[in-house]
Amino acid sequence: MKNFALFFLIAILFPVIGIAQKKYEFQNDENYKAYQKDADKLLEKEIKFALLKKIMKDESVDEEEFKIIHNAFGFESRSGFEDYLAKQVSRVNVLEKRYQVSNMSMDDVAANDATESSLSECLENARLFAIKGHIACVPLDIQAIMGAFGAGAACHAAVEALRVLMIHICIQEHDINAAEEERKNAIEAIKTEERR
Repeated sequence: MKNFALFFLIAILFPVIGIAQKKYEFQNDENYKAYQKDADKLLEKEIKFALLKKIMKDESVDEEEFKIIHNAFGFESRSGFEDYLAKQVSRVNVLEKRYQVSNMSMDDVAANDATESSLSECLENARLFAIKGHIACVPLDIQAIMGAFGAGAACHAAVEALRVLMIHICIQEHDINAAEEERKNAIEAIKTEERR
């Protein structure tokens, strides 16, 4: 089941990478704005990246990992994390019903007039990845209804983990690039001063 979920995610989500320069109609929807706000709030928690990376080493979440993943996200209880996931998945389901997000392709989007920084594009890619990922997990949610360990819940948790790790990488790369740019500017300033 774990391999199926991973394959399913990769097959559905791979095309979404690199589309942040485009703007989807659903991004003006209040459900998307609420989804984004809560997703960004999650990043304000004390995330344990080492634990999250360890859990996501195989890019999926099994039953044992699901029991502890809330700790990696900074939640005090598993139920708090599950409530967060349920709220976010509910919002994504509304977006799917209204806009058929899972069927959207590059042809379905209008160019975004705003010039975005590479950090903004990277962050938006992570958000879009997660929305499509949660939609891809929905068929697995039926197992939770049947009373078994929910492969859907694990799938949604994996999507959130991948989103958070993607954003973490975006921010790290931005910081590295900013530091490198600052170093280059400092060297250029020294050279300019020496030429005087």
